[in-house]
Amino acid sequence: MSPRSLERARELARRAEAHIELVESNIYAAREVVSGDFDPVYTTLGVLCWLPDIDAWARVAACLLRPGGRLVLEEVSETRVSSWCRWPGLMESCEGGYRFTDPAVRDMLPLQLAVVARRPAEQ
Repeated sequence: MSPRSLERARELARRAEAHIELVESNIYAAREVVSGDFDPVYTTLGVLCWLPDIDAWARVAACLLRPGGRLVLEEVSETRVSSWCRWPGLMESCEGGYRFTDPAVRDMLPLQLAVVARRPAEQ
């Protein structure tokens, strides 16, 4: 979040009397600036395309999860092309990544992705 967004979020939290810790950090350093484990860890729309290292981001997200916690990832791309993953049976290779196999679906829908993953509970 930008400093201005954080300022606005803190004001909203204060008015709502919500006890929320908001921090500004590079996402790859998140584990260094927050304490505790979380459920869920949530990534909102339009984030993944800006990350230069998806693997490093995934490792950070995983280390922020509490045992048994959920990663909720929501993504929509108006380009109708994913450059980083394929949905088996629904997508095919294309220039720039993958796209929906069915042209009717491809022309009707933006590329949408919602993933919920769980960190295994400690045994």
